[in-house]
Amino acid sequence: MVAFTANVAQDWNQVNRGDTPCLTQVLFSIQDGKLFSTTHFRSQDMVHGWPRNVFSLRKLQKLIADETGYPMGAFVMITHSAHIYSDDYALVEKILADNYEKELGYSSRQMFEEDPRGNVTIEIEEIEGTKRVGRPIKYAKLAQSGRSYEIVAKLYAPNGGLLLKEWRGKTAMDVYVAMVNIGDYLTLPSHLIYIGSELQRAEYAIKEGKTQLFSQDPAANKKL
Repeated sequence: MVAFTANVAQDWNQVNRGDTPCLTQVLFSIQDGKLFSTTHFRSQDMVHGWPRNVFSLRKLQKLIADETGYPMGAFVMITHSAHIYSDDYALVEKILADNYEKELGYSSRQMFEEDPRGNVTIEIEEIEGTKRVGRPIKYAKLAQSGRSYEIVAKLYAPNGGLLLKEWRGKTAMDVYVAMVNIGDYLTLPSHLIYIGSELQRAEYAIKEGKTQLFSQDPAANKKL
């Protein structure tokens, strides 16, 4: 079933003298035993029009489904000119400021973005056979433990692939300097920022003598 709300010959001839329908077409079809609905909008106000249009057209689909005895399928709305009027800019900014991050439900796991060019792990490894001679080591807590550690960044091919390259250093800055050519391997900004934050966390774990607590999963490592 197809419904047209516009008389093309009449409405488009009067476009400069009146208003033409925004909703131009409503299509209902039966597929896999369900009633599906697809709508086309010539133009649509996304602030005030879109919410009302979605609700009312979904309600129309429900009414037809109940009358015909079919369960509801998907509802699709196609808008050919989606817009926000300038006098609604302040309202939209307020709505986003008040609700966007809250409804996004940010967490490190939910916001993880897979880097198609590879994966980097940050590890802390103990340096074997280190003798304490010459200058004292940088952190007093490490001197007391009698152990020395280094930060190791390892780059693996995508999808659990082979180890491609690794960088080592005793501080986050040491590894950062060694990784100066990381841009030849990875280009995703969020990934690069994450690597930097993990290098800093690894250095902090070494400094505080909590290497055994270090993990790249912040949700599982709230003590560090």
